[in-house]
Amino acid sequence: MSNSTTPPKRRGRRQRNELSGREALLSAAIKAFAQHGYEAASLRAIAASAGVDVALCARLFGNKANLWQAVLDTVAETFEQQHRATFAAIDVLADSHPYQAMYQFIEFHTHFTVQNPELSAFSCKKPPCHPNAQPLSNGKLLSPCNDRCLRLSQKLKQPR
Repeated sequence: MSNSTTPPKRRGRRQRNELSGREALLSAAIKAFAQHGYEAASLRAIAASAGVDVALCARLFGNKANLWQAVLDTVAETFEQQHRATFAAIDVLADSHPYQAMYQFIEFHTHFTVQNPELSAFSCKKPPCHPNAQPLSNGKLLSPCNDRCLRLSQKLKQPR
């Protein structure tokens, strides 16, 4: 009998209150890519952190680049869904009170960054080294905020 403190690997289906294998992998991957960057993050470490076999990662995503793409899609979709109403309210406010709208946008962005450090870190890390990664990352994560900030800036410049 082993004296190891490592718990035995769980076999079989996950309990209802546990994340699915896909969700667990995406959550672990966000943290790994945010902490270590794309190049240094390993599929084995991500799978271990998620509590799944690395074969599940290969079956669901194929390779690390596809997992990174899935993380990017998940982060962008989650951000957009959670903050659609906030951005709509800021856009409406910008028509009559652009300075207040800019203040709310900055306050929102700061609050989001503090509340979600791994998502913010993921968006700031260097994407994988393939030609479409940087434009894709910028388009999904940075452009929505940058575009809104530019629109607010333009409204601030308009004569009142």
